[in-house]
Amino acid sequence: MPNNGKTDEKKQNILPNSKDSEDNILIRILSDPKLFPIVQTSLFEKDFFFDPENNVIYGTMMKLYVKGRPINWTSVKEEVVKDDLFTAARCDEIFSRYFDPSAMSSDLEESINNVREKYIYRELIKKARDIVRVCETQENIEAILDRLFKSFTQISGLRFAEKGEQNLGDYLVKFKRDIIEKILSGEFKPTFVPTGFDHLDKKLGGGFTPGSFVILGARASVGKTSFALNMLRNFSTGNKKSLFFSLEQPADQVLMRFFSMELDLPFNKIVNLRDFSDMNERYQSANRAELINQAAETIHSYSENIRIVDNSNLDVNAIKNAIRKHKNEQNTDIVVIDYLQFIKPPQMGDRMLDSRIREITIISRELKDIARETGTCVIALSQLSRNIEQRDKKERMPRLSDLRDSGALEQDADVVLFLYEKPEREAGEDEEEVKNRPETSVNVMIGKNRNGETGIVSMKFRKTSFTFTEE
Repeated sequence: MPNNGKTDEKKQNILPNSKDSEDNILIRILSDPKLFPIVQTSLFEKDFFFDPENNVIYGTMMKLYVKGRPINWTSVKEEVVKDDLFTAARCDEIFSRYFDPSAMSSDLEESINNVREKYIYRELIKKARDIVRVCETQENIEAILDRLFKSFTQISGLRFAEKGEQNLGDYLVKFKRDIIEKILSGEFKPTFVPTGFDHLDKKLGGGFTPGSFVILGARASVGKTSFALNMLRNFSTGNKKSLFFSLEQPADQVLMRFFSMELDLPFNKIVNLRDFSDMNERYQSANRAELINQAAETIHSYSENIRIVDNSNLDVNAIKNAIRKHKNEQNTDIVVIDYLQFIKPPQMGDRMLDSRIREITIISRELKDIARETGTCVIALSQLSRNIEQRDKKERMPRLSDLRDSGALEQDADVVLFLYEKPEREAGEDEEEVKNRPETSVNVMIGKNRNGETGIVSMKFRKTSFTFTEE
């Protein structure tokens, strides 16, 4: 009989699965309920089970586990019947399959890996089909790469399943396993990324939270880039991995600032002076070569923890793709973007966005999404509007409404930090003299903190060496 192609077509439409491995896992759990937490660590959603009946049974086990109820034949059957998922007779038929000796395997780990692998294959096929469909539309290439990276990053380890509709219990299972049980056993370790400034970290609740979107706002020349670089140095010396997007200045200028920070000297003096004996006691016996080599050695000790993207012509999709790439390569903890208003909106073919406010709204949302997707804290530096300068000098404390170009920034951000100089002036000192002081008092104000305190931390900013210290 000639092959009409229907058999091959049918095989192609069946997604990868292993019913035998799924059956083995369920029979092993029902025989020994203590195995469920072990299984659930790897198969943390019911959708890992392809067979619809197994999917229901495993989902019911997850529900019982969250409730703290025992997992056994009776409890699973009662819960399934109560939720009107199967009749009691149908449950008995399903359970009889689990009693089949041929469904039983001695190697539970192999079955778990098999089920997990088949699930990944199914997800890859779904994502690949989606990419083919998108490529056929010939959308903007960065937009396609953005979708590709996002799709396959989800599968490659950051998260295996789409975070779509799930009941609270599904999330509670994971929270109980990852947080509560570790707290009770004394194994829980906070995942905050400290800024290196003790008073600021205390108000933030320990530092920045992975997956958070942070705005650092200030008017021009107040020191927001310098403050960001101080934090980068603190992150890196604390063995945290950072990615710095230098959209405003070339990488060599960033490196000059690190030299100034390490030597507590303006870089122009490092370049121009050969004799530092009159600077201060620290450098009385030093020459320029010794100082530069000393600073270079210190910077080198933490330089591997900081990656710099030196490109002033990036749109938000290119930034997202770079974040994903570096997250996979070095498990980046912190991303700093200097600064937000230099980011270009995503290319949208022939369509144009109608305003800069609309552009910033989209950029803000995309940065928040990439922070959540990768579990990386994303810090975006931002200019503040001129409204501050129009207010009375004693009332120039920044407000959330001062964030430039869009109200979306204050809405999307999990944390908003403001830098502003204290309105202090010595007797007889004019505004220009205040501006040219080598050291000023700067407030770091936490204007918004979704998970902690707000308030002010006082700091000293040495403009000549770009260094911040807490008062």
